[in-house]
Amino acid sequence: MRKIGYITEIDADKGYVKVFFKEDDITSGWLSIITRGTKGTKEFFPYESGEQVVCLMDETCTDGEVIGARFNSQDKPEDSGLSVSVVKYKDGSLVKYDSAAHEFTIKVGASEFVVNEAGGFRIKKGGETLYGIINDLLTELTTETHTGNLGYPTTPPINAPAYASIMARLQTLLIP
Repeated sequence: MRKIGYITEIDADKGYVKVFFKEDDITSGWLSIITRGTKGTKEFFPYESGEQVVCLMDETCTDGEVIGARFNSQDKPEDSGLSVSVVKYKDGSLVKYDSAAHEFTIKVGASEFVVNEAGGFRIKKGGETLYGIINDLLTELTTETHTGNLGYPTTPPINAPAYASIMARLQTLLIP
């Protein structure tokens, strides 16, 4: 039978939990956690104490399996939408794919890596981006002046067509 309960104990090393079923005032024995893979490709997302789960149980509610956690009034989907798949961790780190925007994001702390279908990617830490740093560097190179013996500017610091080509390549590779 299908039962809804709350995790009370966790054995993460073995992939087992105990669940309290409030309506029956019963705590289960150790229940296995159903997952998508346990051999070569393994998947494991640890449950937390107090997390609401759905179980398939025997008649006495002592043996069964946890088939998954469920959203409720306190625990809602993260960044939900029909085109968004996301795993958000307790520390705020996330892995997200938006199929409508064709964009994949990995975020850890203030660091973020984004790849999109247009072929670009963005590397960001806090308010700083790799694009911004490289753009500033190239801009500074073009404004630098070289002076000759008499104090007058000589030739431009860089080849303007080469600069334009490099900037175009940079804008193709990186998202500003």
